[in-house]
Amino acid sequence: MKNDKTPYISAKFLVTLLSQLPDAYKSNNYFKLYQEITEDLKKLMENIHSSISSTKFQLMDGIDTIKAKFEYLREIVEERTLTVKRMKIRQIIKGLKIPLCISSPSTLDRYVNESTKSGNKKSNAGWDSEKKIEIKLRADQGCIHQKFSMMKELSLSI
Repeated sequence: MKNDKTPYISAKFLVTLLSQLPDAYKSNNYFKLYQEITEDLKKLMENIHSSISSTKFQLMDGIDTIKAKFEYLREIVEERTLTVKRMKIRQIIKGLKIPLCISSPSTLDRYVNESTKSGNKKSNAGWDSEKKIEIKLRADQGCIHQKFSMMKELSLSI
């Protein structure tokens, strides 16, 4: 059964072509014909080989380029992901209200001195009277600043 995709050459056709060749090709058992066919095939193989080599180098260069672009894009995605995370955290922090009392030892001393002058001895529980700590943080409940009348007005206006 004949496959339609492969070329088909009849034996009679080949015999006819060989008989029509000039005598120079027929001499020495068709050696000149063999040499020309061999040279043509060598040239064809060299062309195919150079085509394959250039295609291979182009593919390798393309692979290297794709890897470099992929790495670059991965870094951009990581940067943007980090930026988005930071933006979300900033938004959360902006909307978050943390009631804190920030004070220093000098403020505490001033309050204690004012309260002792007026005769009301207030307890400074939770406050370290040592001057080593420059700034103190404490929960908003029981804040020492609430004792000052001006601070009460400021906190109400906020």
